Amino acid sequence: MPVKPELVQKYIKRVSKDGFELDFVPKRYRTAEVCLKAVENEGCALMFVPKHICTQELCEVAIRNNINAAEFVPKKILTVDFAIKILLEIEHAFNKLPDKLRSIPAFKKAQRYLDEEYTFTL
Repeated sequence: MPVKPELVQKYIKRVSKDGFELDFVPKRYRTAEVCLKAVENEGCALMFVPKHICTQELCEVAIRNNINAAEFVPKKILTVDFAIKILLEIEHAFNKLPDKLRSIPAFKKAQRYLDEEYTFTL
């Protein structure tokens, strides 16, 4: 069944006001555009984004909006390189991560790498 453009616009408005409303958007209307607006409003709305729409860029937007959204990043995207990029972009990101996210191997390895890379001797 094709999606109706007017309903897509309705859902974009809805999730732009409250990203968690994505949970109530019918699955066929969870387009890339609707999901992007949801995570721009609330990063943790990433938990409602269909896997086939979940891209690295979308995950980055979500995490920049709310560091706790890292919990919902698919394993295939959450690589050490991705974690390094996030930790470099967000000041004190590792310290802002909840304990359970700090234990994710990608974040632990990324933090170790950054600690070694940016340790300067005088």
